[in-house]
Amino acid sequence: MRRVIVFLILLVVLLLIDRVAVASLERDLANRIAPVPSLVGKPTVSIEGIPFLTQAVSGRYPEVRFNFGTFSFGGVRIRNLRGAAYDVTARLADVLQNQTDIQAGRVSITGTLARATIDEYAPSGVKIGGNGRGLTASVEVMVGANKVKFNAEIRVEVADRKIKLQAESRACLCQTRSRS
Repeated sequence: MRRVIVFLILLVVLLLIDRVAVASLERDLANRIAPVPSLVGKPTVSIEGIPFLTQAVSGRYPEVRFNFGTFSFGGVRIRNLRGAAYDVTARLADVLQNQTDIQAGRVSITGTLARATIDEYAPSGVKIGGNGRGLTASVEVMVGANKVKFNAEIRVEVADRKIKLQAESRACLCQTRSRS
């Protein structure tokens, strides 16, 4: 019975050390990110998975979540910028010395662009909206006597330090208009 009690106490102590260590590293990483001039607000970092100490020793982290708040990118404000990095590799000693090359197998990021920002950068005559799943675009053009309306669902990408809008699916609705 005594061994069981000692084992349970040791287990609780190790769990407390694990949670204190992860909280300390998360806070340290967030504090290192905070001075970035493009950020508005205090960022947060969350290293997922238990036990943390085995991840730290191996240098492999299955999931690291982050929330940057509001971020300016090329003069465009992106609100609620958050995401996750998966299959992250980084040696703990390097992380603690701020000398690491952190690599991730996959990164997923989401954020919100203000309606005014979207309207400002949309081409003339193009109306940008939403359908509950993502962005949509529509434009009407005159082709001879016909007014042609094009609709598209839009995918937003970041490529070469630029925000890129790519049409996913397109539809054309044609309406005949009489010439006057």
